Amino acid sequence: MRNQFISKAIISIIGIAVLFTFITISCSTPTDLDCGPFPDKFRVTDFSTSIKKVTHYDSSTRSIQLSEISSDTIKFDEFAIDMTPATEVFFSSVPDKINFQFIQSAYACSPIDPASDDKILDIQIYSDKDFSTEYPSGKNLAELFEVYALYMRESPRHVDLIDFITEEPKAPDQLILLLKSGPSEASEIQFSVRYLQDGEKLNEFEFSTQPIAISP
Repeated sequence: MRNQFISKAIISIIGIAVLFTFITISCSTPTDLDCGPFPDKFRVTDFSTSIKKVTHYDSSTRSIQLSEISSDTIKFDEFAIDMTPATEVFFSSVPDKINFQFIQSAYACSPIDPASDDKILDIQIYSDKDFSTEYPSGKNLAELFEVYALYMRESPRHVDLIDFITEEPKAPDQLILLLKSGPSEASEIQFSVRYLQDGEKLNEFEFSTQPIAISP
């Protein structure tokens, strides 16, 4: 009788272990999008760019809201150049099979936002015509801009563009360039932006904005 009881107990334990293993493995299959682990890094591969209107900025929370520009003229302090990177996500390290099965429950439904190791080296901005007597066409206007950099893992940054570049920061999830001062007179201006970084997939990106009349 005792041997039968022990046998049944062993069979029950084995059954529970097999069931647990099946659940763990099934949840770690690549077809289940709700299970982790999730990629923790991203590489910048391209940018989507546009000019926008700043409709709200809260300095206490460093939150900003942008909207489409509905007219052909905009005040300099409402003008924004929006740069949203196209990214490729990946794992910084690949967990081994045993760890993958047993730690997945900790990752499930709690993905971390991936961050980038791509390092920004420089951002140059030029205008197609004289911005002012001090900043003629062809002169780098970077010192006339601020940058709002959104990082999903940390607080947004809102600093002078020159100071931001000096720090050689990591590539953000969104980059917004903001004018600190206006042109000497209202005129239609087109900006050209040159973005340089030390990256895995992208080292340089250049684009020109749509022309728009900017008022002082």
